[in-house]
Amino acid sequence: MNDFIPNFSWRICLVFSTSILFYPLMASDAVSAAVLDAGSFICGIQADNTVVCWGDGSTPPSGTFSKISVGSGHACGVRTDNTLACWGRDTKGQATPPSGSFSQASAGNQYSCGVLTDNTVVCWGNNSHGQATPPSGTFSQVSAAKDHTCGVRTDSTVACWGNNSHGQTTPPSGTFSQVNSGGTFYTCGVRTDNTAACWGATGGNYEKSDGRDVPWFTCWLRTDNAVLCSGTNEFPPSEALRPPNSTCICKPLRPGCLCESPSGLFTKISAGNNNVCGVRPDNTVLCWGHGNNGETVPPAGLIVKSSDPDVHDDGNDTQFFIINSGTSKVHVRSKLDKNYNITAFDSQPQTNKIYAASSRNGNSKNNSILHEVLNGAQSLEEVGEIRLFEVEGLAFHPDGTLWGWAQDAGLFQIKNGENNEPNPDEIKVVLPYDREVGVVEFKVNDLTWNRAGTILYGVGRVLYKNQAPDNTPGPPVDRLWAYHASEGTVSTVCDNIMDSLDNIEALETLPDDTLLLGFTKNDKLNFWNIDVQTCKILKKEDITTAYHDIKGLARPDCTHPYVDGF
Repeated sequence: MNDFIPNFSWRICLVFSTSILFYPLMASDAVSAAVLDAGSFICGIQADNTVVCWGDGSTPPSGTFSKISVGSGHACGVRTDNTLACWGRDTKGQATPPSGSFSQASAGNQYSCGVLTDNTVVCWGNNSHGQATPPSGTFSQVSAAKDHTCGVRTDSTVACWGNNSHGQTTPPSGTFSQVNSGGTFYTCGVRTDNTAACWGATGGNYEKSDGRDVPWFTCWLRTDNAVLCSGTNEFPPSEALRPPNSTCICKPLRPGCLCESPSGLFTKISAGNNNVCGVRPDNTVLCWGHGNNGETVPPAGLIVKSSDPDVHDDGNDTQFFIINSGTSKVHVRSKLDKNYNITAFDSQPQTNKIYAASSRNGNSKNNSILHEVLNGAQSLEEVGEIRLFEVEGLAFHPDGTLWGWAQDAGLFQIKNGENNEPNPDEIKVVLPYDREVGVVEFKVNDLTWNRAGTILYGVGRVLYKNQAPDNTPGPPVDRLWAYHASEGTVSTVCDNIMDSLDNIEALETLPDDTLLLGFTKNDKLNFWNIDVQTCKILKKEDITTAYHDIKGLARPDCTHPYVDGF
């Protein structure tokens, strides 16, 4: 309501050309969830996309989910195949959803609503006030409450229906990105400029300095990640007003408080019945408030995702995943908050920080951007502009300097700046790309240094001119190159293996100095472990997953003390 590699003994990170990024699972018992939502009980989606709930003993169904919503005594979730499942009390049919393909659902009090993939809204259950009779038109989000409902239309305006006894279904004009009908007699929303607005009954509660009333129990997550809660100071709602380490201003004459937490504590919050749960930057869950059934005590070891689902779904979208050693499961991380086209990726061996390159606005003809990957692979922070086009490979030297390949320049090195971090303003082209005679096209897909830092390996494709009279190109071939740093020379290695492969996209050095190759074959994610000294294949593995268009590999040192986001 209020909403790998199998049998290998090391962990790896991966990036995909469909801009899908894998991030390491740093703790063997860690899990993550795509959504956290609180109502009369609380639920979260774990790393394997199954649901866990706590609070009143509610048992979710088996299967995998992408989104969930908890209402009053029941919950609904969108499965990964976009069908809908509901569980809990079904006195009014609120937990008996219709068939169809859904993008979002909201569980209210004895009724539920959902947005179909064609963006129309359907509701079911109690309709005593018309709350389950949505208007026509297309919507991006819907929020069900006690006996009124509001939704954000695809043009970003808000429409509400149901009980309007206190003006709760009379929204203000303007454009909104989100709406929450969780209040019995009021509704709140976030405008597209990130300001907040509420409408309906707010009287008799805390009055702000400008004379405006605030609802009796509302919590907001500000853009600085501080939590702001307002409402009555009567027990038990007052227990939910006070986030950890917060300061409060209360007015005895008009019983109410306004409480504010320090900034940066949470990345997502969800309010239930007299309790609130928040996701911290390390993706752990902290709950506060009143709960007779353990609502404020999440399962031990639970880690959830902090960002909202369904952010960007185009070809340049970057999606993070987790693969842990000893399993073949692909675990979804949360999508980034804007459009990226990740083209290269590696981890710094001394700090274990993850860095990624992307093309500006998804256009390879623009300069590339260097980012640091933060919050457990859930956000990117721009480090600076690389000022080279089509950066298709990144590899950290054991000394901590970052090397890369750009299609317009060749092999380059980025010098370190303050705090031993790469400084994109200090770039040196070490080996300019000079197309050899007879080559039509040459592209490097990924790079990796050997453990000693003496040889830089690169994998990619080369297209040679055909010997035919018309000089038409011959078939492309995959090659593994070795750049010998002390000599400044380049040679190909293990051509016998590469001749049997097609379009190798990813490369990484393993602790025993063997190489790991990643590629797509038969719609599966494939990995070959090869010994470059003997040019023998040591191991082959494949993973059946929809996310098989691999782009890069990185193997962080999971024993390193620096682990951001886990």
